[in-house]
Amino acid sequence: MMTAAGRPDFDGWPPLLELRQYALRPGRRDDLIDLFDAEFVESQERLGMGVYGQFRDLDDPDRFVWLRGYPVGSPDQRGEALAAFYGGPVWAEHGKGQRDHGRLRRRPPAGPDPRRAVRR
Repeated sequence: MMTAAGRPDFDGWPPLLELRQYALRPGRRDDLIDLFDAEFVESQERLGMGVYGQFRDLDDPDRFVWLRGYPVGSPDQRGEALAAFYGGPVWAEHGKGQRDHGRLRRRPPAGPDPRRAVRR
C-alpha cells in the first residue's frame, strides 16, 4: 500500500517479513545500532522496505536482531530492493565488514487460515 505522497505505507505488518540477525565483533553492538539508525533505516525505506523492529539479544551482547519487511509483499520487489540497497552507495560506504545472518520468514495471511481450521 502506498501513501498519498507515493511512498510505501509502513503501518501494520507487511505480507513479507524477514528476521535478520547480525553477529558482531565483541563489544561493538551499540556502535552498529547507532550506525544502523543513522544510515540504514531511511535508506531502506526510500527503496520500499521497512524496518519493523530492532532488538538487542539479552543472552548475546554481540548480536543485533531486527525485522525488515516489504509492504508490497512481492518476492520480485524484494529482490529489486535488496539489489538496490546492497549495491548502493550507503551500503558501499557503511556496510563493509558486517556479517549478516538473516533469516527469511513469510508472515501468514491476515485473517483465519482455512488450512488450520479445527475439526470437531
